Amino acid sequence: MTKQNLRYFLPPLTLIILLFAIDIFYLSPTLPQSPATFPSFRTRDLNGQEYDESLFHGHLTLVCLWVTKDDSSAEILEALAAWQQTEENSIQLVGLVGDLKDDAPADKIAKAKSMTRNLPSSFPQLLTNDSLFPFLSTIKSTPTFVFVNNQGQITGQPVAGWEIRLIKKEARRILSAGSPETQQKNHLQSQLMR
Repeated sequence: MTKQNLRYFLPPLTLIILLFAIDIFYLSPTLPQSPATFPSFRTRDLNGQEYDESLFHGHLTLVCLWVTKDDSSAEILEALAAWQQTEENSIQLVGLVGDLKDDAPADKIAKAKSMTRNLPSSFPQLLTNDSLFPFLSTIKSTPTFVFVNNQGQITGQPVAGWEIRLIKKEARRILSAGSPETQQKNHLQSQLMR
């Protein structure tokens, strides 16, 4: 490369390097984002029982958004219920029927009840309404599984699709994050990275 060519390439190259340095040192977030909060809501389940956001208090909850148009939804809901019972985990399961509003016709509610007839009563299936719109508007596909902590904050990574293995893996990760061993490990790592 000649000095003439270098003179043309050096200013743009210097500018690119400077922009990367600014991005890395000044524009990169230094504080963690605050977790999204599940919206306040009031709705009922397939059996007419009323629920609101207090449902999450005191529990790590897996919200399972599904639709009645997908006949295989019942399979994954049953698999999750079996997982909850066999592993005796402390995760509460809550279904959210994404394509049924709380004023849905009786025949559509009957179909959803039929699809969930093998689920335990401790796994409520909530109907949607306008109070749940802030959550529903963030979802791109069904089924989608989202963890909500005991303060009503969405936590961990959502899982889209029929990925029960990924749901279990994310559940174990979230549950272990609160363990004293993991907290001590994170504290030590943060001290070393100072």
